[in-house]
Amino acid sequence: LRQWLQRKCPPILPDSVPFSDYFQVILMEQLESFIDAFITHMPDVLRKLRVEEDEQRQLSLTHDHDLDLERFLVIISFAFEGRPEAAQAFWSDPDSNLAGFLHWASRRTTTPLLSAFCEMLQALSEDEACATKAYKFLLGEGTPSSGKMMRSHSLTWDRIFRELTFYSSNIRDRPTPPKSTFYRIGKQ
Repeated sequence: LRQWLQRKCPPILPDSVPFSDYFQVILMEQLESFIDAFITHMPDVLRKLRVEEDEQRQLSLTHDHDLDLERFLVIISFAFEGRPEAAQAFWSDPDSNLAGFLHWASRRTTTPLLSAFCEMLQALSEDEACATKAYKFLLGEGTPSSGKMMRSHSLTWDRIFRELTFYSSNIRDRPTPPKSTFYRIGKQ
């Protein structure tokens, strides 16, 4: 997924100097602040990204379109990976903008967006407390308490298992192509 999302980005040279651990921690904290501010203050931009990506998917048969929302979810996963205390911001207040974003991002997702969402959800559930909240979220019990958003068409355990069953049965039940028999003309 990461390689696919990065296909239009310039590659980092293999002989480049790695960042110090301190710089990486500071960078992740700054990304965390940016993500919180972006979700809180620019929800219209996120909605616009989703609408534009949906329109591009409907218009383009080549599947070559912008995946900016997916990239944003992967940035979130990078920023919160290995930092469960920071991930608590998504789980601590069910009425927060970050919790609302989780519910919004899990609704009516396409396969690339669903994959990026699952990667983000994994990064946000690395310790026991966050994993429990993520589990309840996928059970459908993690709905916002104020009822701002309905859970219809959201990602749940039930939906995950239904789709896995659907795809596995399609693979298993796929008819084998008939073997073509060739007859040689002439001598038997």
